[in-house]
Amino acid sequence: MEELAKQFYMDGCIINQWKKTPLYDRFMSTLKEIYDEKLRDGFQLKQKYPHSFDIRPQAFEYDSSIIDILFENDVHKILRDAIGSSAILTHVQIRNAFSYPEKGHSYQMWHRDSYVYGDKGYGNLPPGYKIIFYPSFENPSEPVLSVVKGSHIKMMENQEKDWEVDRNKLHTLNNNNDDFLFFDVSLQHSTEHVKTKNQRIIYNFNHRCFAHRYEDAKKCQEMWNEGCIKYA
Repeated sequence: MEELAKQFYMDGCIINQWKKTPLYDRFMSTLKEIYDEKLRDGFQLKQKYPHSFDIRPQAFEYDSSIIDILFENDVHKILRDAIGSSAILTHVQIRNAFSYPEKGHSYQMWHRDSYVYGDKGYGNLPPGYKIIFYPSFENPSEPVLSVVKGSHIKMMENQEKDWEVDRNKLHTLNNNNDDFLFFDVSLQHSTEHVKTKNQRIIYNFNHRCFAHRYEDAKKCQEMWNEGCIKYA
């Protein structure tokens, strides 16, 4: 527990592997269904960012495996041990992304979800956390996300200097069916150029004081709270 907390504080991210179980198989089958755009009644894919489409109305309602997989893999305990507080699941996104016409571009280049420059803050402060998983279906594995380890505790007051990415701390994740990344959203991160088509599922966790900002997904919070009690 102590080593996990230290690693997460120093790096701002942790890579874990899914347990291979019948629930995992159902989870992967559900994601493939969305990847193939063979959607269940009442759901659709809508554009949020250029060349990408998110499941609507609420991804967490698409199939019970989307939330259950978190508890089977002790994500609630990882959160507790890594950050020392009870963050809640506030939102889930499932996104199909396609290649940009301009080579080398992606729908979200280098950024932080939460940051402070000078005396101005943006996003939830204290920052939240994300779990992101990029499954690999029909195409060869490729780079999908890069992060700068430790950048969440090394934020420059000058925004231009802050974006001088430390290549020595750069870690790039390839899509695969084993690994998911848990990270502090103030970490510098960037999606990589999509060569053909890929998918990502994003779990958004926030401190409880921000729960009121996500009233549209209140049921998601309730499901998380119920699971935390059941699997404590």
